Parts: sequence; C-alpha cells; structure tokens
Amino acid sequence: MNGQDMPMEVTAWLTNVGRYEDAVRYGALFWPTFAEMDGCVFLGSGVPDTFGEWRAKLGADRQRIEAVLNHRHILELFLGAPEPCRSDEATWAVALGDVDSQTVARLSRVCRDPIGWR
Repeated sequence: MNGQDMPMEVTAWLTNVGRYEDAVRYGALFWPTFAEMDGCVFLGSGVPDTFGEWRAKLGADRQRIEAVLNHRHILELFLGAPEPCRSDEATWAVALGDVDSQTVARLSRVCRDPIGWR
C-alpha cells in the first residue's frame, strides 16, 4: 500500500502526525496474539485468570465465555488521551460497522478536529 491507495485525509495525518514507533505498537492492537483453552479463543498470549469462574457460570456456552473475557473498551486503551469528541466516536463506529458515513459527516460538523483529518 502506498499513499496513493489511501484517502487524502489519512495520508495527511500520517505525513504530519504519524510515527513509525506508533505504527509498530498499533500492530499489536489490530493484529493481536491469541490463546486457546477448551475450544475458546482469547485475546492475548495467555488464558484469563477468571476463565474457570466464567466457565462455571456460563457452562458450555463458549461464545458467551469469549464475549465476556475478550470484551474491551477502546477508550480504556487511551487513558492518557484527551476525551474524544463525537466525531472520534463516530469514526470508530463506522470503522467497526456500527453506523454509516453520513452520520459521521453530521457529527463532524459539530466537533471539528483541529488538524482537519476527518
């Protein structure tokens, strides 16, 4: 992929703000490691300590066990960052398939990003 394959706002952000070190670290977020136990797949390199407790509560429902133990909040990964504005949240929602791009455009008019990459 080169700069010509990406939307202009992404290329501008990468050129002006992005850093190689960040790209390497974000790789772990977007391409995580996994661990497997009793047919369940978990984020990270090990089985969560509470696996036995949740298996006792939820029985053989592997999908529910995985949902509980793999649940993450994006905002909790950026505890030192300023609070996101509505356009940040909407951009994540679109990336994750939760809302359409028109909703993001409406919200972006309410909260402008200072570097204008949205």
